[in-house]
Amino acid sequence: MITRRHFLGAGLGAAAVGPWLGAGATTPIPGRQLLTATDVHVSDYPTVEAVRWFGKQLEARTNGRLTLRQYHSGQLGRESEAIDMARFGAIDITRVYSGALNNAFSLTQALCLPYVFDSVSHLRRAIDGHVGDSVLRSFEQRDLVGLAIYDSGARCFYNTKHPLHRPEDLNGLKLRVASSDIFLKLMRMLGANPTPMSLGETFSAMETHMIDGAENNMRSFQSSRHFEAAHYWSQSEHSYAPDVLVMSRKSFQYLRPADRALVVELARASVPVMRDLWDDSEVIARKQVIDYGVKLNQVDMPAFRAAAAPLLAEYRKQPQIEALYRVSDIAVGVASIALLGLVVVQGWQVMTRYVLNDSPSWTEPVTLLLLSTALSLGAAAGVHTNRHFGFYLLSEHVPPLVRTVFDLIRPLMIMAIGAVLAWWSAALLLDGLDIKMAGAQMPQSINYLPLSIGGALMVVFALHKLWRVLRPIHTAGVR
Repeated sequence: MITRRHFLGAGLGAAAVGPWLGAGATTPIPGRQLLTATDVHVSDYPTVEAVRWFGKQLEARTNGRLTLRQYHSGQLGRESEAIDMARFGAIDITRVYSGALNNAFSLTQALCLPYVFDSVSHLRRAIDGHVGDSVLRSFEQRDLVGLAIYDSGARCFYNTKHPLHRPEDLNGLKLRVASSDIFLKLMRMLGANPTPMSLGETFSAMETHMIDGAENNMRSFQSSRHFEAAHYWSQSEHSYAPDVLVMSRKSFQYLRPADRALVVELARASVPVMRDLWDDSEVIARKQVIDYGVKLNQVDMPAFRAAAAPLLAEYRKQPQIEALYRVSDIAVGVASIALLGLVVVQGWQVMTRYVLNDSPSWTEPVTLLLLSTALSLGAAAGVHTNRHFGFYLLSEHVPPLVRTVFDLIRPLMIMAIGAVLAWWSAALLLDGLDIKMAGAQMPQSINYLPLSIGGALMVVFALHKLWRVLRPIHTAGVR
C-alpha cells in the first residue's frame, strides 16, 4: 500500500529527475525510443554492468530504435524511490534488492528467508526454475514487470566492534537492515537492534557510531567502502537474497509486442553475463578488504541456523507447502537413520568376522535393506529440495523459452522414473512376501519396500514442481 508520504516522495522524485530524463520515460522520439534504467550501485558493479550489456544488445538488435540511458550510484534516488518512480512510469527499469520488495511483493519473501538456501548454486537452481518465474510474474499486481533475477552472493554480518562467532555475540548491536519484516524479525530474534536505513547512508552512520554495523554481500561491502569503517566480517551466510530487475508496466505496455518479447529475452540473457562478472569481482573484493586489514572469521553455523529456525517456520505456514516439507523432512530423517544403521551394522559385521571370527548371517540382508532405504528416500527428498539431476549449467545459457522447456522436462522425467520404480518395486514386493530371506526373519522382497515408497514420493514431489511451472500466472501478457 502506498502511503501519502511515499506517493508525494515519488511524485517529487519524478519532478526532480524530469530534466535529467530528457524526453521522459519511453516518450516518443521520432524514429526511436529512449528507456531509462537506474541502480544505487557504482558503475563497475556487476548488476550495473549487466544492465549496460542489456542496453547495448537492445540497441544493436533494434538498429538503434530502442536505446537505454543508465543512471548508477543512486543518481535518481534510493531503491524505495526508484520502485515508486517505476510504478508511476517516471523511469522505465530499475534493479532492486529483493529484501526491499518483501512487504509489497510477498513472493519475494521466499528468496530472502534465513538459511532457506545452502549455497549460491542452490539459489541459482531455484531462481532459474519455477520459483524464479513465479516471483517475476507476481510483480504485475503493483504495476511492474519482472524481467530477471540477479543472484548476489551470501549476505553476512560486519561490524565495528568485535568478531561474531555465535548468535549471542549480536546482543545489543545496532545493525542496518533493509526495510523488510523478515530482516527486522531476524535481527531481533538474534538479539540485535535492527535499524532500517538506505545503503547510501550506512557508511556515515557507522562512522558517527549511529549504528555498529550491517549485513550485506562481500561485493557491496567492498564497493560501498564499508570495510573502511567496519573491520570485522563474520561469514554467517544467513541469506542469499538476490536482486531483481523490474520494469514499469506502463513503459512495458507502451512497447510494441515484438519489443516486449525482446526486452524480456535480453534481460534473461543478461543473467549469465552478470554471474560471470559477479564471480570474478567477488574474489577481487574479498582480497581487497583482507589487504585493507578487515578480520574475517567463520561462525558457529548450526547455532545460527537454530536461532533463525523459528522465523523460517513462521513463513512456511501454508498447509499444502508445509505438508510437503514435513513429508520431505521425514524422508530425510528415515534416510539418515538408515545410513547410521548401515554404519553400525557394517561395523558389527567387520568386528564379528575379523575379530570374533563368528560372522552373523543377518548382517548382509539387513545391510541391503538399509542401503535401499537411504538411497530411495534420500533421492525422493532431493527432488523436493532441488538437489537432483537437471540441466542447470545449460539452462544458464539458453533463451527463456528453452529454459521453460527444461523446467517442464525435469519433473516429467522424474515422474516417469518414480512411477516405474514405485510400480515394479511394489509388484516385486508383493510377489515375494511369502518367501523368507536367508539369514533373517524377513520376507525376501522387503528390500523393494523403500524403493516403492521412494518412487511414489518422487512422483508426488515432481507433480508439485510441474504444477508450479504450469500455473496460469501472467505478467503484462508475457507468461
